[in-house]
Amino acid sequence: MATLAAVLVITGQQTPAVAGGDAEPAPAPAGQSDHRVTLITGDRVTVSPDGARVTVTAAPGRAGTRFTSHRAGGHRTVLPEDARPLVAAGLLDRRLFDVTALVRAGYDDARSPGLPLIVTRRGADPAAGLTGPGLRTTGRFAVAGASAVTVVKADVASAWSAIHEQRAGIERIWLDTPLTPAPVPAPSTDLPPAPSAGGAAPTVAVLSTGVDAERAGPAVRVAHRRVFVGASTGDRHGHGTRTAAAVPGATLLDGKVCADDGRCPESAVLAGLEWAAGRADVVDLGVGGAEQFGTGPLGRAVERISERTGALVLTPAPDGPAAPGPGARTTATHDGPDGRATGLPPSGAVTGAALLARRHPDWSADRLRAALAASEVDGALDAAALARRNALPATALLDFGVQRWPHTDDRPRQRTLTWHNHGDRPVELRLDAALTGPDGTPAPAGALRLDAATVTVPAGGSASATVTADTRHDGPDGRYTGTVTATPADAPDLAVRSRVEVEKEVESHALTVRHLGPDGRPTGRAETMVLDLTGELRALLYGEDGVATARLPKGSYVLVGDVVDFGDTESTWHRLVQPELVLDADATVTMDARRTAPVRTTVPRPDARTAIVDLGFDRRAEDGTGFGLALALDGFEGLRSGQLGPDLPAERMTGYLHSAWAVPGPAGDFRDTPYSYGLLDTRPGGFFTGFDRKVADRDLATVDSRLVAQVTGRAATKAMFPTAPGVNGTLTPLLPYRLPARTTHLLEGGATLWSAAFGENVPGGDGLPVEITAFGQANQSYQAGQRYTDRWNAAVLGPMFDFAGHAGRRGDTVWFGIPMYSDQDGHRAGSLTDAASTRMYRDGRLVGASGAGNLEAEVPPGPATFRVEKRTSRPSYSGLSTRVDATWTFRSGTAGEADEIFPLWVVRYAPTVDDHNVTRWAPVTLLPVSVMSQPEARVGRVRQLTVRVSVDGGRTWRKAPVVLAGDGGYRAVVHAPRGTRTVSLRATLVDSHGNRLDQTIVDAYRFAK
Repeated sequence: MATLAAVLVITGQQTPAVAGGDAEPAPAPAGQSDHRVTLITGDRVTVSPDGARVTVTAAPGRAGTRFTSHRAGGHRTVLPEDARPLVAAGLLDRRLFDVTALVRAGYDDARSPGLPLIVTRRGADPAAGLTGPGLRTTGRFAVAGASAVTVVKADVASAWSAIHEQRAGIERIWLDTPLTPAPVPAPSTDLPPAPSAGGAAPTVAVLSTGVDAERAGPAVRVAHRRVFVGASTGDRHGHGTRTAAAVPGATLLDGKVCADDGRCPESAVLAGLEWAAGRADVVDLGVGGAEQFGTGPLGRAVERISERTGALVLTPAPDGPAAPGPGARTTATHDGPDGRATGLPPSGAVTGAALLARRHPDWSADRLRAALAASEVDGALDAAALARRNALPATALLDFGVQRWPHTDDRPRQRTLTWHNHGDRPVELRLDAALTGPDGTPAPAGALRLDAATVTVPAGGSASATVTADTRHDGPDGRYTGTVTATPADAPDLAVRSRVEVEKEVESHALTVRHLGPDGRPTGRAETMVLDLTGELRALLYGEDGVATARLPKGSYVLVGDVVDFGDTESTWHRLVQPELVLDADATVTMDARRTAPVRTTVPRPDARTAIVDLGFDRRAEDGTGFGLALALDGFEGLRSGQLGPDLPAERMTGYLHSAWAVPGPAGDFRDTPYSYGLLDTRPGGFFTGFDRKVADRDLATVDSRLVAQVTGRAATKAMFPTAPGVNGTLTPLLPYRLPARTTHLLEGGATLWSAAFGENVPGGDGLPVEITAFGQANQSYQAGQRYTDRWNAAVLGPMFDFAGHAGRRGDTVWFGIPMYSDQDGHRAGSLTDAASTRMYRDGRLVGASGAGNLEAEVPPGPATFRVEKRTSRPSYSGLSTRVDATWTFRSGTAGEADEIFPLWVVRYAPTVDDHNVTRWAPVTLLPVSVMSQPEARVGRVRQLTVRVSVDGGRTWRKAPVVLAGDGGYRAVVHAPRGTRTVSLRATLVDSHGNRLDQTIVDAYRFAK
């Protein structure tokens, strides 16, 4: 199989790289144009800031590796083939390959020299960590049963090999995810005096944002303090301090697990838990991202710590229904009596936990947890009333499990609920049961029953009642939640509650997949992805005997089966796709490799070789949601495909095959290829069962491309990205060139649209290209048989608008992100810079600042005059446009429902330059000048335009006459004495609405020596 291609580009609809709800990473370095991420396998993935393109570079020694790209829910996952079996087996966390999540977490290469992991080992020491080159074990947490390990990106290839060698002893490798602090709890107003509870003061560990003892109050005593992330001991968030204030009189352990920037790495949380284990009676874990407390490393750690030390660990409630998990038995969660997050202030739980631990030091964590949960009312906990409750349930949750569909043969299930009375008088409890269905309405009568209306709990003793859940009713299928309430006859304000959960399974059926190899025999070298119509992976089916079964809710699914030896890059890949499986009864699907056919394309030029083959599909649901899935290879050899089942309407699915071709050079790469092919074939309504196409040049459009040099001899890359009706994204190679260069693209015409990217670059420290100036071009169409030309990187490089929305306002949120280095031919661009800043003033007062090229800020409401100053410099990167500054002055007021597009202008210049970006000197030249306003902005007519020229690098300036030209633009008369090396340009523009631009470009263009 050919192994020429190493760099792929994934382009299409993407979510912005740092949008979302995870902890915000530290700002990227000024001028950083792309986020580059090193995967645990050593393969490199690069994401542009706007999410428009993604590149994948196979690690050294991994040429020929095939990748599966999955785009769904605003995330892009890129999974190398040799990692797939480890992900399927549960050894590797799938998030390690979620490029979007890695960037959001701040683990791109510019911000993190390592990839942090949480590891659990098999055997007697689960906290043993990992050994070997490229691996650093940074923390061992014996009680929690895990370790923190960092993959050193500079030696990631060795690390991946070491992980493979140790995989038999590894239980699980998770991404060390940065969580966020829990919301700051409301002040506690019902705290009982510290001595009133009696008993020794409990020890409470607050693992959160730190504790400011002075702000927390005089009754707060911090006995020990440890910082597990960052260097500051203060509390800039508030959660830790407010929580400490809720436990006056307790002995406090202050464990700071959240940095001042709001990031709470799981490894820091584990370290805090390990420190608190054995020291604290109560541990309040004030971090968000509660899904981690289910099956994640924190859920495991919490369970182990509670079992081994008896400590009660309070964790946040999940954002939705509480799901049983490893920590469910011994973890109290800040949630309401129906199992859903209902806004219970964490201080309420920690106050009550401290109170109970002080009063009952002999109680287990289970019993404390049950008492806390029983005392919640409408998501709140009255700590003072908790001290007066004597009769408390032994369990917080009665879980009746799942009654499988269909429900005609369901049998009632019973649980015993016991109350303990730790008082010195008997307590009569009046019992009541309530159950709510999945639609929020009360469950039918008889769905939850008690065998007694009252029980009497003797002093110091126990009493029980039988609770029956009966799903033989006509209520809707789904999850039912409710409570059993026990109210003291003489104290109705001291009722206690036990949560009830029962699952009346929605209609579900068994899906069995049989995998057959090319010889017709069952094979274990295969797996099938079962995806719903949003692209969520609902099941991954594989088995050593080739058979696997999953039980899934009734509905429509997409099946993608791969019969291939994932560990052998030379093995034939059989991909089978079933566009839709309507699962309304038990079903068996056979993924038979014999139902595939070869996928082939040939081009007429014999020296052309494939740089990338991208076989995929886009699937769309009726509500407009959808996803894409593709397989990227470096050649057609050994590629086979097939469709199972009938086609869909064309608007619901499009299969596609994209291939790019170029001429390999002496080094085996495609550097300075004189031409390239870009082909895209689609199959509306389905997927390909084999494919065979013979291409003729006359059937394609021809684009002759000039790649101009800022620095002669510098490297560059260019890529052409195809889309077509129904195809949102494809994978494309970045082809390398030495500047200046000329090349010809032979491209698919007709309905195919082509966008493009070009970057002038230098080798990075790891040998991979680092773009100095990165350019992009929006979609364009070409007609077969026609010839076109384009040019890239030509001076003058300066500010430009290519769409509405570079800068604007929504309500009182403003943003500013104007590209400052776009080329003469209108290709939008950014550049690495030595310095960059953006400062925004409102009526002369600074309201926002950024150390990078972009800015977002909240501003006071109402109309005002704004001034935005954007400054960039880059003399160490290029001798052209070494400094680009612009100041915009305009009026703006609070925007309504529609965004306000700021009324901004830029001035553009078009000198005649050759392939080296050099202009022939003349003492007087006419410089073409044009003006451009931000699209859709309400601007006035140009009232004043002045241009000044400097021939000494911006030290002195002289006004240049500006005259109107017949093409609707202007001409500036530039005087340059003999020996002038570069010309710098300064423009001022004022329109009839008073909007103003002051723009300076130093070293805008240069003359020949």
